[in-house]
Amino acid sequence: VTLLSTAFLRGFGLRMFGGEMWGGSQYILYFIVAFFFLMAWEIVLTPRQWKIALYSMCLLSFIPMASQALYAFSGGKIWQHFMFIVPEMQVLEYMKDMETGSQFARLQIANIASQYSFVLALFIFGYKRRAGPVVCFLAVLSFVLAGISGNRVPLMYVFVLIVSYILLNTDKRFFQRIRIPYLMAFLVVLTLLLSFARYLPMTFQRSLSFIPFINVAIDAKYNGLATLGWRVEVWTAAVRLIPHYFWLGRGFAFSPSDLSTFSARTLSGSVSVDMTLLTGNYHNGLINLIVDLGIFGLLSGLGFVFSAIAAERRNLRRNWINPMLKNFHRVAFAGFMAHFIVYILLGGGLNHLMTLFLWVIIMEGVLRTDRQLEALKNAAENPVEQKPIWPGRRASSGFVPAPSSSPTRS
Repeated sequence: VTLLSTAFLRGFGLRMFGGEMWGGSQYILYFIVAFFFLMAWEIVLTPRQWKIALYSMCLLSFIPMASQALYAFSGGKIWQHFMFIVPEMQVLEYMKDMETGSQFARLQIANIASQYSFVLALFIFGYKRRAGPVVCFLAVLSFVLAGISGNRVPLMYVFVLIVSYILLNTDKRFFQRIRIPYLMAFLVVLTLLLSFARYLPMTFQRSLSFIPFINVAIDAKYNGLATLGWRVEVWTAAVRLIPHYFWLGRGFAFSPSDLSTFSARTLSGSVSVDMTLLTGNYHNGLINLIVDLGIFGLLSGLGFVFSAIAAERRNLRRNWINPMLKNFHRVAFAGFMAHFIVYILLGGGLNHLMTLFLWVIIMEGVLRTDRQLEALKNAAENPVEQKPIWPGRRASSGFVPAPSSSPTRS
């Protein structure tokens, strides 16, 4: 309702409706995500299908990074893959820095692969007893990709992800399992970073510069602080817009003539705050919500977040049938918390709210599957005339019939 009313009163920003504004694709994207969110409640996957889906989600996060790296290292000669993959403008800055020999040439899109490498490590770690080498490899890979990106966000994300995962795990055996070896490994790695970070490449030092007392080059620290100062400037300018759009947000539509003017300034070498405000990229999800969608958009977004947290906290305490699904749920919950804290509160935008929808879909999806397994177990103990538990599967597939009740929603 908030999206429709804002679009109707502020303009849809779609040329096919006869308007002169741009930016309406944001509305379409949100409606697609909302439709997918609602339809996902009707889908029940098997545990094996969930494993394939979640592992694939993490591995496919490497495609944007690989596509930009291929374009950059080919000098722009290989571009055909961008017919199917959305390009990012940062790759041009990366190519420019490589040509000039800058020590801060950063492949910024690598930060996404860095985060999902560690998510994959937790997916594997939580239920496989002898997954230590694979988990260590993925953790090192996550650190290397964060250094290549030169971005501080992936390491912040991984830190919040680990803390959330530990706090959400109520199994005492889990703490006994990680207490000694992983705590010692963490202390060793932290000591090495604090002592020898200065000898790493500049992009690695930049990504580590947010850690207190870390020994990094002054150039790396100031390079990171420069972008932080720019974000503070953007936040300050965006907060001044709140009184003007408090009851009715400004929406996502904007004038193409203004965009061309500010784009020319940006391409000339200056990062324009006006350009950032025009396109609604405030680098803070809460500011995005209240400026773009008004107070009702902010309340709706926060209501969704806190209602999801309350519901999934209850689901944590249930007696899970499948340990793999139990771990998937906890990793998704930790990912939800990390995404909300790091992106929505510290450095992201309204687009990252869609990722929160994805984490909720995963949590509720694995919960529905585990409930079906619980129904399967009850059916085996109290056999009655049933219909197949997994829609579209025969009994010969290895699954026993289950009660005819429909999946229960959380």
